[in-house]
Amino acid sequence: MRANQARYCTATMARVLGVSPSGFYAWRDREPSRRRQCEVVLKACIGNIHQRSRGAYGAPRIHAELAADGVDVARKRVAPLMREMGLAGISRRKGTRTTRRDDTARRAPDLVERRFEAAHSGESDHRFRREADHRIRSTRSLVGAKRRGCWP
Repeated sequence: MRANQARYCTATMARVLGVSPSGFYAWRDREPSRRRQCEVVLKACIGNIHQRSRGAYGAPRIHAELAADGVDVARKRVAPLMREMGLAGISRRKGTRTTRRDDTARRAPDLVERRFEAAHSGESDHRFRREADHRIRSTRSLVGAKRRGCWP
């Protein structure tokens, strides 16, 4: 409601939202809750610890530092506050490394003399499909025979 006060009447917005105008004004003028006040102090502590660690500490280590300082707070409360502040620890894990071929290196000889290209378009595909279909059909008939009790 506060963001749209310049555009709409407060009474109209209160009616649409199902709250009373006096309730809105009371909320606006009220002090922040104890939890919000604690979060302001906690955010300052978290920011200080994160800065001292030169941005290396994540939520678990910051939680440990807070516990060592005598601040009783859960790690699952520290992590959302860090996200809200835009803080994250540094991860030492490296990204996935894939093999990269060296184009200048000599290729290994093909001792098996494999043939990767088909003589005709789709020749190897059909042969593979025939063999796979045969295996599937024979397996299905074997399973069916076992279910019917025809196979030991």
